[in-house]
Amino acid sequence: MDIRQLDPREKSALIISFILYLLIVMFLSASSDTQIWKVAIGTSPIILHWIVFFFFVVPRNVKAWMFWGLPILFPAAFFIIWSSGSLPIISQMDGAMLTAMNIFIIYIINVPILFFFVRKIKTKIIIKEEPRQENDLEKDHYKQLAENYFHENQQYADQVQTLSKDAQDKELYKQMAHDYSTRNKQYLEQITTLQAKMQKISITQENFSLTLRSIEDKCKGINFVVGRVYSNKKGGSPNLRQKLTVNRDLYNSFSELTATAEMDKEKADKLLIILLKIQRQLEILERPEWEIITLQRNPLIALKRDSEGKDIILEVLEKNDKDPIVDYYAEAKEVCIKLIEYLKRTYE
Repeated sequence: MDIRQLDPREKSALIISFILYLLIVMFLSASSDTQIWKVAIGTSPIILHWIVFFFFVVPRNVKAWMFWGLPILFPAAFFIIWSSGSLPIISQMDGAMLTAMNIFIIYIINVPILFFFVRKIKTKIIIKEEPRQENDLEKDHYKQLAENYFHENQQYADQVQTLSKDAQDKELYKQMAHDYSTRNKQYLEQITTLQAKMQKISITQENFSLTLRSIEDKCKGINFVVGRVYSNKKGGSPNLRQKLTVNRDLYNSFSELTATAEMDKEKADKLLIILLKIQRQLEILERPEWEIITLQRNPLIALKRDSEGKDIILEVLEKNDKDPIVDYYAEAKEVCIKLIEYLKRTYE
């Protein structure tokens, strides 16, 4: 076996063993005043044991009995050669003492080193290289297939869920667009009808007071709807309602100004100011909620409205009350415009 094929731990064990062997030889040579080459021959079972172990046993997987059996093999061979007297250089040595010393050195020094550096690694290699049963391989194959199918199915399920949600959102937006379109058409029809009706009205001095009182009725109707929709239990407040309602002092002043039959420039100017204020107040209902008001959080009764206040105030009033608020608003605004035009044309 080529030494380069040993793994790092086995190379470390080989180097440490060789160094220990050289130290033992030099120590015995110095302490016994014996030539070093004779000491090397006497301790040759140690180096032979390491050579066989590292280059022939380790590559073929270490067995437990090899740790305890091999250390006796070469010292025993050394003892047999010494006893037979076949080699004079060995026969002159104290064979029994050297055999016992070699066995002692291998067991006491060599075996722990080899056990620490080699056995653990070869045990792992044995486990790793243990042949797998065909059934286990087939089992792993189907297990991997099952995992692959699971992940693919999970991806498909996520895609289906996403597409389902997109489809639901699409249907929701489509329905919202249809509702808005329908409601806008209704508004346009109502406004067109009312405009046609108002165009038929010809403001004269005789019907001026009666026409003026019609604004008062529509403003009262608007105020009632605002009070019901934006009540305290629905998130409203007195200050909020004050921003949306028409000040009653404005339309109550109509009676005082029209008490006498005569209409002069001074009265016309006062009425013109009042009508312009009412017109501006009515126009507030055409703006989005978020520009004008802020509802209280967590009301007892939730309104039908956009949570961010993007709905027009007039739409919120219509969706949350049964009175024809759009008719009230359109008629009041149209009459205001007609009366303002009449006053400007007649008294300016």
